[in-house]
Amino acid sequence: MIKMKRIVNGLLYDTEKAEIISKYKTSHNSTYDWWLGIQHQTTRYEILYRTKKGRYFLLKQSRTLGKCGDTIVPLTDEGECNETIVPLTDEEAFSWLAEHDPDKAIELFPEKHIEEA
Repeated sequence: MIKMKRIVNGLLYDTEKAEIISKYKTSHNSTYDWWLGIQHQTTRYEILYRTKKGRYFLLKQSRTLGKCGDTIVPLTDEGECNETIVPLTDEEAFSWLAEHDPDKAIELFPEKHIEEA
């Protein structure tokens, strides 16, 4: 579990006190950095949380790992590894779930009356 707290627009978002609703992970193709002599790949994670008061937020994280010979190393230069919290409205949370976890979208938002095609 990733521990992170941020105050956004006067509200405290705390991953330790919020419920994890859904997770999404994507990796981008490896690229070779000729300047550094390292092959690297970026992986992005998004975790949707819901607070005890029913507010949704995303924890977005990206990590870049480099491969130098047979050794895999984290690239920790600024901008290569970051985390941020993004508050979401109910509608934004539903849209995110509809794209990444449709079953959970239907479960949490029954009022949307999702119809079979």
